Amino acid sequence: MVGVGASARCCTDSVEVLVFEPLADRSITLADGRCLAFAEWGDLGGPVVVFFHGTPHSRLWCPDITATQASGVHLVTVDRPGYGRSDPPPPDLSLRGWTDDVSQLADALHADRIGVVGWSGGALSATACAAVIPDRLSGAGESGGAGWPVDEQPGVLDGLDEDDRRVYEFARTDRTEAVRLAEELATGWITEYQDRPEAAMDGHTVPQDVRYFEDPAWAANFYQAVRESVRQGPCGYAWEAVAGFSSWGFALEDITMPFHLWHGAHDPLEELGSVEYWDSRIPGAEVTVCAGSGHFAVSDHWSEILASVVGDVP
Repeated sequence: MVGVGASARCCTDSVEVLVFEPLADRSITLADGRCLAFAEWGDLGGPVVVFFHGTPHSRLWCPDITATQASGVHLVTVDRPGYGRSDPPPPDLSLRGWTDDVSQLADALHADRIGVVGWSGGALSATACAAVIPDRLSGAGESGGAGWPVDEQPGVLDGLDEDDRRVYEFARTDRTEAVRLAEELATGWITEYQDRPEAAMDGHTVPQDVRYFEDPAWAANFYQAVRESVRQGPCGYAWEAVAGFSSWGFALEDITMPFHLWHGAHDPLEELGSVEYWDSRIPGAEVTVCAGSGHFAVSDHWSEILASVVGDVP
């Protein structure tokens, strides 16, 4: 399932397994001096697709290496600010502002246009790009991440726990304090992920997803990306949470280009109602419900997802 490519060996539960690695793992320096890290997979001469990882996750995971290679796509998996090797952002960096980082990445790759895909916590990044920089995009979509905006989508704000509600309230008035609080609240589970990345899947029992982790190499790759994502502590998660709770700098209605939502019918983390809400507000939305998938619909349907965002880029 993980395909053939560069590999390294690691030990998981005292069993040595292959860990497949990207073709390249590098970074650029952004205009404000921050480092933005990314990995590259597939065909380095093909059309560029940028993949936004989940929360917390990192550039070291590709949803399906075999499908990526077969697609002829130049896949770029990028660490969002504060994750992996990407420097933390200033607290006031908005989701709209983050799209400028993405544009600078496209420039560094000499790509006039790119496709974007966001999975789970990365969905908002793809959404922001579709709303703010559509002229740079060949296509856009998300899988497993609809659920925002919390203060507009019915029932979501009421469903926040006490800690998230505190972060949300500060995010509307004092973003610096909101980031500080979010870091404080996340320190415990972030530390656990550093020591035991397998904790990221604790309690996740959906058969359509768990089957992937029966492959030792696939699991090793996934957990390697989890551990990498939290190497800097909770700063990446904290910024992302506050950016989601704060003003985005755009609205879902601003997405007028085609935007594809891929939903796993058995996804325990994304409700179909959230997908339908996004569909009702995004003029260019198209929804595909994947009957046999859970949260990892992105891996089950990676070939189709890539094809949907490449468009007519030569």
